[in-house]
Amino acid sequence: MSDLDAAPVALGHTRWATQGRTTLVNSSPLQVGQLIGTHNGDVDAWRLRAEYDLPRPTGETDTEVLYQALDQEGGVILPTLDVLESVVGRAALVWTDRRWPQLVMLARTAVSPLSVAVDTEGNLYWASNPGWFRKAARAADVTIAEILMVPEGTLMMIDYSSGSPALVGDRRFTATARAKDDRLAHIVAYRGFSIEDQVADEEVCSHRTLREPQRSRSVSAPLWLSPSGK
Repeated sequence: MSDLDAAPVALGHTRWATQGRTTLVNSSPLQVGQLIGTHNGDVDAWRLRAEYDLPRPTGETDTEVLYQALDQEGGVILPTLDVLESVVGRAALVWTDRRWPQLVMLARTAVSPLSVAVDTEGNLYWASNPGWFRKAARAADVTIAEILMVPEGTLMMIDYSSGSPALVGDRRFTATARAKDDRLAHIVAYRGFSIEDQVADEEVCSHRTLREPQRSRSVSAPLWLSPSGK
């Protein structure tokens, strides 16, 4: 516990394994290359594999493939934005890069909510559901000064080099969802949200949605009957 108390940043995830077997290799936070991060959502891993020359993953999650693509870009901002813009699906991400250990990156693509809060002592928190901040603040006797719903298509860079979090960059990109993400948003994104928090988040949603592929229809030849019915 003393190590946790001394750490300037803590990354956690409340789920065991989001895909594949229930093993550590499929559980967040994941270490992928130089990155350590969490992911709430579901993305098309096959699209990332098709676009980037990625190594064979050790686990079975889309999270690992997504972080492989981000790690491959070496922490450089513009290529990182390119990766995030190429993501199709739901993603709320928080990661740190061992090449830039003073920085924490927060990113939201489409649908999956990402909220941040600041308390009166300047500490920064992040979560999917902003309601968590209110419950945790009461339990820890902390006063939350501000809660912000992060807009879709946002990359935030938080600098901890001074010992206190400071926003040093805020970049935008186009977020892309699948049609099924829109259909399932009330289940996969807003479950447990208050009506007020859901409305506040919907106000910062601006993703584009890919059309579902059209299924080919087989057309049967009409059956013509002779006057005799044969």
